[in-house]
Amino acid sequence: MSQPLRWLMITVLSIAIATYFLWQTWQAQTLPTNVHKTSPTHSQPLRSIQPHRSTSSNPSLLASAPQKQEQTAPQKQEQTVPQKRIRIKRATASSRKWRRRQQLKHKRKMSARMLKREGKIRATLQDGSQLITMKAQHNLHLPEGHELPKGGELWRVSANGALKQPLAGVLVTELRQSPNTGHVAVVSTGRKLYLSGKHAGGEWKMISRKANFYPVFDPKGEQLLYVKQTNRENYQLWLRDLRTGQSKVLAMHSGGIASPYFHPSGKAIVFVSSQTGVASLWKIIIAEGRAKQLTNIGLKGGSGLPSHFVPPPHEGKILWAGKWIVFDAGDALWRLQ
Repeated sequence: MSQPLRWLMITVLSIAIATYFLWQTWQAQTLPTNVHKTSPTHSQPLRSIQPHRSTSSNPSLLASAPQKQEQTAPQKQEQTVPQKRIRIKRATASSRKWRRRQQLKHKRKMSARMLKREGKIRATLQDGSQLITMKAQHNLHLPEGHELPKGGELWRVSANGALKQPLAGVLVTELRQSPNTGHVAVVSTGRKLYLSGKHAGGEWKMISRKANFYPVFDPKGEQLLYVKQTNRENYQLWLRDLRTGQSKVLAMHSGGIASPYFHPSGKAIVFVSSQTGVASLWKIIIAEGRAKQLTNIGLKGGSGLPSHFVPPPHEGKILWAGKWIVFDAGDALWRLQ
């Protein structure tokens, strides 16, 4: 016998064997389904549907069939229903724990780096921690023409990467830090003024809840100066003593108050006011409590700009040089005594 013929016989034999086993497997799978199709009900045993065995001719089978159904049904419920309920509860509890662990891991490992990379560092504290503002993520469906609220969430990142949110739910627009005591003043989007303890520790307190601007600390870190708007036109200049917690009004002007600055000694203040209708520099000696106009004396709004007009400081940049006040008006430097 030649070798090609031998290989052909082996191939035909293997195909025949495989076909036989496939046919046996198909018969085993289709046999139960055929039986159920011919049965009138699935709950009856197989012997009740065998040929030449009718239940009407044998009354004992009619009496025994319902009893077997009643006995088997409760057993199936007792075995299956409690097991399914226990499994569902365990899966739900484990999935919640897993989600919590994943959130904690993300907060510990990723948030500190994300804040330093995408946030803005506002202050560095004595213990090496930093105060960072991160733009809040708003999932709001605002109508056309409305803008998202400005400001950022305030986070404290320690030297080892631990995170803490001092003012949860508050969006910060302004932040000032005292150079000596480490007090931190914060203005929120709702114009509420918050003050921390020394070195940004302790409890944060809201010291004013209505239209606050321009918080400034004195060089010693013992006093806080801020502007408060009482209505559309009237503004007040407030001074708060951080040692006693008492506050008082230094000036009340209509038209606006902006850019207050302390003298290096902490005994005098200069600020910009539109009391006369023209933005001008004013000065207050704290012990006297009386405001004095320094520039644009006699000018009123709507009279034009004469040659002796002095523009206000650009972006509130004011410096003290001894008895002189130096400020940048945008196009030139000005000096006043």
